[in-house]
Amino acid sequence: MVADDETIQFHQQLKASVVHQTVTVQDDSMPSEPSGIIEQIREFHSAANYSNRRTVYMHCLMGRNLNALKDMAEGKDFIHDVQEKLPKEYSRSQIYFLIDLHKLATEYNNIMFLSFPIGKLKSKFSLVKQLVHQDEDFWKHAHVV
Repeated sequence: MVADDETIQFHQQLKASVVHQTVTVQDDSMPSEPSGIIEQIREFHSAANYSNRRTVYMHCLMGRNLNALKDMAEGKDFIHDVQEKLPKEYSRSQIYFLIDLHKLATEYNNIMFLSFPIGKLKSKFSLVKQLVHQDEDFWKHAHVV
């Protein structure tokens, strides 16, 4: 990919927004039952709404939980069940974005420390993935979600 000035500037903004701070949440260990996983997603959702700096981290945790529910569904469409139990903004595309965000953050851990608007991250997610792959040394970090 040939980077234009806008892409370079966007990548610099992303990198500048990485804030390494201790992240504390109520309990981020994965529950074993689907009902507990859904309840925890609701808690992360609330925390993300009140915590500007840690919102990407919370969304990564939501993606982790949604991915676990997807795995538990064993190939069945889990989306409908999830949508019935979560706030209305959890569309199919939002759910899969969160799962993809979690997977990217698992490999490139600095993603979870972004202090960046989640909507802008989602709208430019394809570009974000390309930039992260091109600058692996910066985006990889020892902490795992």
